[in-house]
Amino acid sequence: MVRSASQRKRIQAQQNIALRMIAGAGRYVLIDVIARDLCIETVEEFIQRIARRMFDIADQGPYEFLQNITPMQERSPSGRPLPRELLRTPPPKN
Repeated sequence: MVRSASQRKRIQAQQNIALRMIAGAGRYVLIDVIARDLCIETVEEFIQRIARRMFDIADQGPYEFLQNITPMQERSPSGRPLPRELLRTPPPKN
């Protein structure tokens, strides 16, 4: 299920609070620096990584009905992007 931008921001804010607590860092330290030093990806990056992996496993698996799995409709009635369209951006380089 696709979350709204405000829901994603709230989830990311919770992760940021937890990272600050774990690192014992004050407000003056940028969250990007904390996440980099702890080697933690954002929630959005994590979801994209596991979604890409899920599609890759389905495409390379032995079950033909899962290979190149696509929705039954050409376009979502709501106008939202299809799951694979959300993953068209290249994966982040580590």
